[in-house]
Amino acid sequence: MVPVLTVKELAALPHWTPHDLRRTARTHMSRLRIPREHAEALLNRAKQGMVKVYDQYEFDDEKKEARQIWEKELLRLIDLKPGAG
Repeated sequence: MVPVLTVKELAALPHWTPHDLRRTARTHMSRLRIPREHAEALLNRAKQGMVKVYDQYEFDDEKKEARQIWEKELLRLIDLKPGAG
């Protein structure tokens, strides 16, 4: 399992990149039960294989819902008190 770090924990790491934030966000989206296709679309990941050719749907409404879920979770995380975990 990939460890999920907070921004504070990432800031304390000697070497991290913005991609680490992207990976953390994607991991949280799975935990929040955001469907894979919606999370991948929200992160603007390229479609692969036959899906790339035949599925031109952009998931706009689904991305909006995923953004709202992620925003709610970020606000919850920001409001956490030390040790509330």
